[in-house]
Amino acid sequence: MKLIVKNTLALVMAAAAALVPLASVCVSTESAEPCISHTITYSNKGSRSEAQHGFLAIDGYDVPDNFTFLQYGLTGGRAFSFTTRSHLWGSDGYWPTEARIIPIGEGAFDDADLKQGWVQTPSQIPGIPQNWVYVEWLEGSAFVAPSSMEAMVEALNIPFIPRMAGMEELTREN
Repeated sequence: MKLIVKNTLALVMAAAAALVPLASVCVSTESAEPCISHTITYSNKGSRSEAQHGFLAIDGYDVPDNFTFLQYGLTGGRAFSFTTRSHLWGSDGYWPTEARIIPIGEGAFDDADLKQGWVQTPSQIPGIPQNWVYVEWLEGSAFVAPSSMEAMVEALNIPFIPRMAGMEELTREN
């Protein structure tokens, strides 16, 4: 399994800054599991309107703000859910949550799925690569290669999730 090292010293040293990133570094080991980086930034640090923003990257690919739930590692894996805040303060973005047991289903994973980089399914099917990530959105679920997340979002027209409630009007295309 790959490990995540968080640089909390950056948070302490930059506490007065308006935006404070927490750097996450993956340490490689011999494993097929993806390297996941959870980065936390702050806005309005030290004020009553302080907000935390959670971002994910998997194997160097940023996870788009389109998934309500994400899990890697089917047995004892790590999971994240997406949170939208309704005030200037609070937390938004991806945050750790309890991992789920993803049911085993029927069907077959084939070369076309591998080439595409994802397969829409609510369950594990035999042959899904170990480094693929399970994701859910409002109307579906899939296993996806980290490098194919953006392409899947675009191809399936998966809706963007705003980080702050009320922002839907600003992000909606006219």
